[in-house]
Amino acid sequence: TLEKVASPGLSGFVTQVNNEIYIVTAKHGCIDATKQKLITNTFVHFKPAPNGEIINSEPAEILGVCPYHDIGILKIKDANFKFPWNPGVLGINKKLQPGDKVFTLGSPSGNMFCITEGVAINTNPLKGFIKYPLGLMELSAQAEHGNSGGPILDDFGKIIGMLVSVRTDTLHQTSLAIPSDIIAKDLEKIASNKPIIHSTIHARFGNSWELNTFSKGWGADPPKQKGVII
Repeated sequence: TLEKVASPGLSGFVTQVNNEIYIVTAKHGCIDATKQKLITNTFVHFKPAPNGEIINSEPAEILGVCPYHDIGILKIKDANFKFPWNPGVLGINKKLQPGDKVFTLGSPSGNMFCITEGVAINTNPLKGFIKYPLGLMELSAQAEHGNSGGPILDDFGKIIGMLVSVRTDTLHQTSLAIPSDIIAKDLEKIASNKPIIHSTIHARFGNSWELNTFSKGWGADPPKQKGVII
């Protein structure tokens, strides 16, 4: 579980790329809302190790954040740190079907290391969210403040998404998650130190369109270019 100093906590998970350990969490917890800058004083808190060893909070570096996906990627600063568990494995979210069982892991409302159970509602990414143009999965599993950044697991323990928000315009509140395939692509890019490029086109009423294009949008929202598309 990841927590910011002098700030409400959030959740996260550990995964591995090219034998390197990374922590994945929600971007909105990595930004100082008052200064609109990356938080520099960040620590990661782990559960007790399988052998019972208590690991102290480890200082972590925010390697980057992607504003369009609400993804933040961190790395433990201590080069000698040994992760005592098996890292989480990203599954294939497209195999998930409506009605399939899912689980959320996180620290809602300050209660560390909690798990909730639910089912998948919409597995094809829902579009129409301004902050999430590539879409979100919708789940019935309960989530609260502090669950952001926590993993969504399938019945086999694979990570098939990351919780980033809740939906309240329905009869019952539902949870919204970034699909694992999007997480995997962004993680692979930043682990390889490559730029991330996304282009989206938003239609709007009137005789013009709005084109948003950004490259490696770490730490800032993408610039906007307005004009008529020919």
